[in-house]
Amino acid sequence: MRQKFSERNGYKNPRDILQVESINEALKNRLWNNMKMIYIDSLSREYPDDMGVLIIKKKS
Repeated sequence: MRQKFSERNGYKNPRDILQVESINEALKNRLWNNMKMIYIDSLSREYPDDMGVLIIKKKS
């Protein structure tokens, strides 16, 4: 299999393990950013007035 340009020139380290039991910080951030972009940002476009904030008032 042919190496990528960045791998041949040492610009990027290839990931050599599968993340099964845990995930590294880069993958965790990438997953969170995608979830935010797909779900949370779409909610803010659908409901721009309240932005999905729940306000709980105390009983007096």
